[in-house]
Amino acid sequence: MIRDADIVIADYFHVFHPGVRETLFEKANLELEDCIIITDEAHNLPSRTRSLFTSSLSIPLIQDSITECERYGYYSEGEKLERLEGVVKQLASEKLGMGEHEEKITKSDLKDQMDDIQELGEFVVDLEKVAEEVREEQEQSKCASVAEFLESWDGKDTGFIRFLKRERKAGNQRIIKIKYSCLDPQISTKDPLDKSTSSILMSATLKPQKMYANLLGIPEAKKYAFKSPFPEQNELNLVVPTLTSKYSERDEDMLQKYAWYLSECFDSVDGNSAVFFPSYQMMHKIKEHLKQHTEHQLFVEGRNMDKQEKQELLDRFSSTKKQGNSALLGVAAGSFGEGIDFPGEILKAVFIIGIPLKKPDIETKGLIDFLDEKFGHGWDYGYSFPAMNQAIQAAGRCIRSSEDRGVIVYMDERYNWSNYRKVFPENKKPESTRTPWKEIETFFNSN
Repeated sequence: MIRDADIVIADYFHVFHPGVRETLFEKANLELEDCIIITDEAHNLPSRTRSLFTSSLSIPLIQDSITECERYGYYSEGEKLERLEGVVKQLASEKLGMGEHEEKITKSDLKDQMDDIQELGEFVVDLEKVAEEVREEQEQSKCASVAEFLESWDGKDTGFIRFLKRERKAGNQRIIKIKYSCLDPQISTKDPLDKSTSSILMSATLKPQKMYANLLGIPEAKKYAFKSPFPEQNELNLVVPTLTSKYSERDEDMLQKYAWYLSECFDSVDGNSAVFFPSYQMMHKIKEHLKQHTEHQLFVEGRNMDKQEKQELLDRFSSTKKQGNSALLGVAAGSFGEGIDFPGEILKAVFIIGIPLKKPDIETKGLIDFLDEKFGHGWDYGYSFPAMNQAIQAAGRCIRSSEDRGVIVYMDERYNWSNYRKVFPENKKPESTRTPWKEIETFFNSN
């Protein structure tokens, strides 16, 4: 079918994963040199392509693989997996102890002990044999996942970080996990973007463009920025400089202040609102204060909601558009912050609480260090600019057509800082105000 097609719509995975691309192109009798690659939502490309070369191994995965081996009669492989489980637990005991939650480790920390069980490459081959039989009955194999991880673990060091971590899951369960995480998107992107006839990367939040060109390995790419086709008078962008979600100032007084500002603004909005927070924890803390200040009905995104539960929440929120007295609370980095539309009269205002900067974990610190060494802009490229783009993506839930009118309020003083303002589209740089509810009321009364 692909052989006869002029246009093929696919996931990033099909083009930017070398193994998958090779198989797909061979079946379609295609060469990269014959293709024009058009990438939508290209702001996601660095993180998505890094994830293609990132793999992890957890204690539950090993235990499931042991069960799989026993079920299919591969008792020798199951015993070796039990020894692997012991190795991982011992590493966690030595590296993490009772206090630390994550720690860098080296290739040899795991490989040397694995070679005492069986040479790593041979063990991978044996697990793949188990997986082959399992796949005759079911689509996926746990042994295949373990084999894939062990094979990747023997990979290169440059552009990757290896670490051990202890995660908390639902029910306060603690999970030990080892990760081999890719830090360099060019491993995935450089060849297809360089070798194709041409490549077009587009997004409403592809700024700074130089950053994306550098990260993806196409520094000489031609860069264009276009104004939004939507009428500028239909959108009001504001920033509130009297608020901040900085950790050093995130006390009860600041949370109360956020709740009070939101309640005042809700009353000035001619319709429903959405509020996006930097974390679930902050969302729930402000929500408790907000309930004391507003009579608006609150629809709250849950951390562990499945796809159906999220859709049901959105449907209930959308059904209140005529009343115009509801607010959707979500997390900027969550599924509501990108990829959903509220057409027409459903949503009239978006409030962005703080900047969605997560506390840097060991993987993020590794990314910052790697990008700093490579480009001299590790903090911006690996941390602050991606967070800004998440905020702007969440803000975009409000204006989805040329007929929509709405307000976007960035509630943190840092949106006024020059290094952050450069990420905003030229025609969407927000105006500063200490009384956003007044500007909101004036905006909705103007037409």
